Amino acid sequence: MTVFPLTNFSAPARGRRSAVVALLSVFALLAGTPAGADAQGDLTAAERARLQRGELVTRPAQRRVGGQVTFGGTSYQVVRAPLAEVWRAVTDPRRYADMLPQVRSARQVAQSGPSRSVALRHQRGPIDVRYVMNFLFERRSHTVLFTLDETRHHDIRAGWGFIRLAARGADQTLVSFGAMVGIDSGVVSVGMRPTLQEWLLKVPLTVKRYIDRQRSAA
Repeated sequence: MTVFPLTNFSAPARGRRSAVVALLSVFALLAGTPAGADAQGDLTAAERARLQRGELVTRPAQRRVGGQVTFGGTSYQVVRAPLAEVWRAVTDPRRYADMLPQVRSARQVAQSGPSRSVALRHQRGPIDVRYVMNFLFERRSHTVLFTLDETRHHDIRAGWGFIRLAARGADQTLVSFGAMVGIDSGVVSVGMRPTLQEWLLKVPLTVKRYIDRQRSAA
C-alpha cells in the first residue's frame, strides 16, 4: 500500500516544488504534527528549549490508513554545522549506512535526475528488514522526500516521509524529520513497534552524531 507515491520525480523543478509543499501538507494532516523545518514556531516553549540545549525533540504518532496501521511521527534536532554541509550528507546515499539508525547496508540501485532508489537493510538481533526507498532531493527547499518502492522486494507494507533542513545562523542547521511506516505482523511482532518507532524518530539525532564525527575527524 502506497499512501501517496512520489511518481513524478522527473517533473520540472517548479512542479517538484509544488509537490514538496503538497506532500508535506498531507504528511502533517496524516501524522497530526508539524511537517517541516519552518514548523519550529509550532513547537511548544519546552520543546524549543530542548532544541536550544541540543536535545532531540520527538512527536510520536500512530494512524490507521485504510486497513493498515502506520506508526512514526516527527522529530527535530539542531546540528552544529552549516546547512550546506548537512545537505551534502543527507543527499549522499553512500553515507546512509553510517548515518541512519540500525542500517546494516545502503546501496543505490537506480537514479533519474534528482531522484534515487536506495536498497536499505536494517538488522539488529532477530530483526532483519529489507526494502527499497525512492528519494527525491529538492535542493531549493533543502527537502528530501521518500516513499516505499513497491515494485521491488519490500519487507514493510508502507513507508513515506521527509527530511527538511533550515539554517539557524551561519553555523547551525535545524533538521526536521517525519515518517510513517506500516509493517506486516509476520516481519516483526506487534510488540516491537515501539522499538522500531524509537529508531525511526532518532534519524535527526543520528545525522547530528554522524556530522559531529566527521567534523572531529577533519
